Amino acid sequence: MIAVNMLPWRHARLRRQRRAVLGLTATLLLALTLTAALALWRLDRVSQHLLSAQSEGREALTVLAQRISQRRELQQQLAAQQATWRRARRHADDLMRWHRFWQALPALLPQQVWLERVEKMPTQLRIEGRAQAMRAIGELRRRLDEVALFAVVRQGNVERQPDGVYRFTLRAHLEEIADE
Repeated sequence: MIAVNMLPWRHARLRRQRRAVLGLTATLLLALTLTAALALWRLDRVSQHLLSAQSEGREALTVLAQRISQRRELQQQLAAQQATWRRARRHADDLMRWHRFWQALPALLPQQVWLERVEKMPTQLRIEGRAQAMRAIGELRRRLDEVALFAVVRQGNVERQPDGVYRFTLRAHLEEIADE
């Protein structure tokens, strides 16, 4: 039998195996590094996308906050205008009611009554006059009571004058107008 030295062949095979393992390891490390770099790149892109989305969201919230404040201001202006309009309308209605009352006053007076003084105050109407009979004063009071402008009509002083004429005072308290 011939003795063959297998040692150089084993060393060569071991070197080839080491090179293959080192090449494979280097390839795996390179692939792992590339994979990690790709993952970091994607993570950076996602992070940038999230930051831009967050920035856009903040801008949108700022715009919405401005619109909400503008809307509140407009609503306050509208409420103020509506209140002004309601006051003006109520004032116009009051003037119209008083206008109708002043036009109807001569028809409300019985023939035996004449007025000396009519004073309009914020909450009442004071009427001073003369009448030939007490019944005429009662009739005037009843007619004024029927007017929708007054809540209640109260009789004040009644004095009989030496000439037989009655001097009287009536107070008509104004009806409270309900707000709309």
